[in-house]
Amino acid sequence: MNKKKILVITILCIFCIGMVMGAASASHTFKKGKYKLKVSDKQYKKLKTKDQYHVSKKVGTVKKTKWVTKKVKIYETWIDSNGRLYKSKSWNPYKKLGYKAKYVKSVTKYYDDGDITWGYYKVPKTVKKPVYLAAIHDSRYGDHKIHVEKYDFNPYPKNSRQ
Repeated sequence: MNKKKILVITILCIFCIGMVMGAASASHTFKKGKYKLKVSDKQYKKLKTKDQYHVSKKVGTVKKTKWVTKKVKIYETWIDSNGRLYKSKSWNPYKKLGYKAKYVKSVTKYYDDGDITWGYYKVPKTVKKPVYLAAIHDSRYGDHKIHVEKYDFNPYPKNSRQ
């Protein structure tokens, strides 16, 4: 019975020591909105002690709408080899581009054997942009706190000084 108790207590002590050691080497987490930035102990100590030190990491992506100009053929006429004039039916650009497209302008180009009318439309395009968080310790703020800021670009690329 004593051997079982000693074995259980030994295993329990090893488990508790492991938990305490794991918590001591844990990383530090900073939050900004719904994003989190984890910093290692080594980086956290540098953030606390060094002036003008920063850590930046990509923490996610966000979808943004960007408006792009598209050129679409709207109407065309041409003369065949026998001299007959042909007219195409006009194409609906909204069926091709979507009904969120916004009209900008039309341009007609005249050629020897006919003409073509082009329409220019602004079309929404969804793009994914990265989101970066930066933890900064800088004397410009006038305090000795670590500030966390959110960016749509990497404010401190790897080749910049830290």
